[in-house]
Amino acid sequence: MTQKFGFVKIKSGIHKGKIARYIGNDEKGKAHISFRYDQDFLSWPVYSQVPKSVLNDDISLIDIIDRYYDVVGDLNKISLKGHPKVKKYSAKHNELICESHLLRCLLKEYTSIHQLQFKEKETNIYLMSSFQDLFLVNDLIAELSLNHWHICHYDHETQTAYHLEHALSMCSQFVFVLSQHYNERDMHQEYQEILEKKTDLQQVTFVTLDQDIQFNEDSLYIDRKSDSDTLRRKVLELEKRFMNYDSH
Repeated sequence: MTQKFGFVKIKSGIHKGKIARYIGNDEKGKAHISFRYDQDFLSWPVYSQVPKSVLNDDISLIDIIDRYYDVVGDLNKISLKGHPKVKKYSAKHNELICESHLLRCLLKEYTSIHQLQFKEKETNIYLMSSFQDLFLVNDLIAELSLNHWHICHYDHETQTAYHLEHALSMCSQFVFVLSQHYNERDMHQEYQEILEKKTDLQQVTFVTLDQDIQFNEDSLYIDRKSDSDTLRRKVLELEKRFMNYDSH
């Protein structure tokens, strides 16, 4: 790894698989890492030291999503039924909370519209959803990313900046992920704006997570409880809609 400060994934050792922030070295040459996204003060320090050889600063969106699922799974075990190795309110529990915040912030960075490149417009997707559906939306983003699509994700509850105007110049596909959580008024407003300004080469597609919420008869239904194989088939069906539209 080049000695560059910033976010890293840990390849081996007791922190294997985790994502952290590389912040410096100690006098013995070991790397200082933090599981906090920033320097906010919390009840426990969340730092550790590891050999620099176990750090890798090549982090993919899939790395972040995979680790996010692991951390959320551990936090759910701690909160709901107990974790075999981590006690509630312990320093380890606090570390997981900090890392979950770090991962959520990195997800926003990696799916920001500022990560898109105009030269890749044909494979750029502007995906809109509710924050409350983030867990399944992350699955969609991961599958699409594996198939070489570039996704900008916008959710209404936590993102205040409005990027639709920029997205219209950068993206070929616009995907609404509808559910009981998605504000209907917001959706209609965004849909109308896209229709008014998009070109003939840009497409709008609707995915719904609730069968009783259908924008039109062409909406693609994805069950929230879909296993990985079913979800992969649904994503392939979604991609076919992109391709069929492009061939018209």
